[in-house]
Amino acid sequence: MFRFIYFSTSLFFLLTQVSFAEPYLAARTGHQCMACHVSPTGGGMRTEFGQIYGRSLAASGSKTSVFSASLSNSIRMGGDFRGGLQSSKTPDEENQNSFETKRANIYVQAKLLENLSFYVDQQLAPANENRTAWVKYQTSDYYLRAGQFFIPYGIRLEDDTAFIRQITGINFATADNGIELGRDINNWSSQFALTNGTAGATENNQEKQLSLRLAYITSKWRLGSSVNYNKSPTVTRDMFNIFAMASIWNMEWLIELDQIEDTEVQTTKRQLLFVEANKEVIKGHNLKLTLEFYNPDIEIDEDERTRNSLVWEYFPVPQMQIRTGFRDSKGIPQKPEDNLNEIFMNLHAWF
Repeated sequence: MFRFIYFSTSLFFLLTQVSFAEPYLAARTGHQCMACHVSPTGGGMRTEFGQIYGRSLAASGSKTSVFSASLSNSIRMGGDFRGGLQSSKTPDEENQNSFETKRANIYVQAKLLENLSFYVDQQLAPANENRTAWVKYQTSDYYLRAGQFFIPYGIRLEDDTAFIRQITGINFATADNGIELGRDINNWSSQFALTNGTAGATENNQEKQLSLRLAYITSKWRLGSSVNYNKSPTVTRDMFNIFAMASIWNMEWLIELDQIEDTEVQTTKRQLLFVEANKEVIKGHNLKLTLEFYNPDIEIDEDERTRNSLVWEYFPVPQMQIRTGFRDSKGIPQKPEDNLNEIFMNLHAWF
């Protein structure tokens, strides 16, 4: 516990002293998630503003697109493709190299009434399955949506393998069925969700998952917190986090600290830390550094894991991104799978 507090505090003071959706872009622009995405909590289809901003990231080339997201006055569509080459090395084993299609998605939004819309996110590859499908009623301050959607919790990272997304179980692979109420007024943004707690699977118990996310947003920084309660027939999970995003010294900083308590026969407490720094070196080139820490059981010494990455992101033309980087993961020697070295190159194209 002391090591975690010391590590967390050190990184927090470092942050303040240097005073696969990309949240750092929200920190760079000062906008809320719904400014660029149809979903009020981010990810998926882009709004018209999000399309324009996405094209503006390119280092060169035309900033216009031959594709129009608007098929009619009431129907819009979009899509994402993510894939690439990954090479990984575990101790005492040979390199593993593979080409992968991470995700290919099609989005459709239909505006039924002035304040009522229908949305579908369909994944085409690597497996054909529905990710989200919901209806939303929107007023000037509030929205209410029902259906299958991504749970509001913490920073909406695109990288589902990050500890804060993988260990919490709230990521782009675990949409759930339920209802969500959100309010955005002045600098405050809040979302409350009541869902099955089965990550979209068939409902099998009488319990429900509760999620609450609250953030205070300014043009230069934002500070927030999330809580989540999920009781299944075998395990009760309580999660809490605090997160911050800031644009300081022409760099974008993200930080999230999580605590998880899983209660079965006894309670296991887990702790996670995520820190990310982004720097636009020149137009169209972003350098990203991430530091991650995971303690799977605070009662057990010397079982922590770390995961650090250095990534270069290049936007050569509008609506295309090339990412290449190196990731180093460290854990206890008895688990070779937790001691990975990875090199990767990914292509992301969207419309």
